[in-house]
Amino acid sequence: FDHLAGEQIITTKFGLSKLYEMCSSIRSIVPYLFHIENIGDIGNRLDKYKDEDYFIFKPDGGFGGRGIKIFKKSSLTGTLLGTDRLNYGVIQRYIENPMLIDNKKFHIRSMVLVMRIDGKYKHISFPRAYVSKSVFDYSIDNPKSYITNAMEQIKYDKKFKWIALEDIGLEYMYDELEKINKVIFEEKIIRYIVGNNNKTILYENDKPSLISINRVGIYGLDILPEMNGVYNVMEVNTDVAIDKIHVKDMEWLCDKLIGIAINNKN
Repeated sequence: FDHLAGEQIITTKFGLSKLYEMCSSIRSIVPYLFHIENIGDIGNRLDKYKDEDYFIFKPDGGFGGRGIKIFKKSSLTGTLLGTDRLNYGVIQRYIENPMLIDNKKFHIRSMVLVMRIDGKYKHISFPRAYVSKSVFDYSIDNPKSYITNAMEQIKYDKKFKWIALEDIGLEYMYDELEKINKVIFEEKIIRYIVGNNNKTILYENDKPSLISINRVGIYGLDILPEMNGVYNVMEVNTDVAIDKIHVKDMEWLCDKLIGIAINNKN
């Protein structure tokens, strides 16, 4: 139900790094990044940056903030040689001046419905977006403070919850989020993702199973705003459809899909 074939191009670190190389349209909203399998892959890719500039390493196998490293360009090699999983991951420009709420870093989850209607791919942004805020005051010297992943925050605050933008006076951000959604899910990018693939792979009992391609995909963009008003797409999530945090949005989605089904019998 909630997957498009080929979605790994946007929902994995490796895929997003390749899309960054191939689609110039996303470079204004995705911080500079590239994929590495060993130290030699870095080459001269960071030559344009200063030694004091910060970067983040995200291992392919990591999730929920696990395995990430923050470092200055000048200490890059020493930092990565000390990681448990050096071989595969992305290096990305780190946002040093994030917007803060109560002196705490946060990111926004913007959910999007992508569907194929009359041979064209279209997207609808969900009516609400949510904030996941760190429980720690932000400091570049405190690794816990720059991880805003909800799973990580629950470890330190059992009462943690996502907060809708309008509940904390940030409803003005919706216009900017919609601009970002249009860039990431524009027709040509979705067609590039899907390509000529008419099958999608699902897993049943840990074994791959081919089924007909789905017409509907649900995605959650994690967006990090800066103090200067720039909005950065950090990653694109899938499987958000089963997240209990978004129950209200799922009710809205079901109504929307029923309407689409009635008006487009095919």
